[in-house]
Amino acid sequence: MEKQIVKVLQLEHVRLSMKIFYAWLKLAKNEAERLKGRISNVKEIPDEQFRVFSDGSGQIFVTLPNQSEITLDVSPSDWLELPEN
Repeated sequence: MEKQIVKVLQLEHVRLSMKIFYAWLKLAKNEAERLKGRISNVKEIPDEQFRVFSDGSGQIFVTLPNQSEITLDVSPSDWLELPEN
């Protein structure tokens, strides 16, 4: 059975395990280096978001101006939705 997206959250509303937090920082840094010179304005890149799947897992993602995505899969035990204030 294919995972279904239940909802999409702003990443600021998600608490990540330290392991995932540092993995995302490393991935984002590596992708930024790879994309250097291909994106004219960093401000064109939107804030990161988080997909919540029907099986409880999640995925951090950011959609780049060329419509490609940088993603990192997150197991159910490595994230928690924070209450909105």
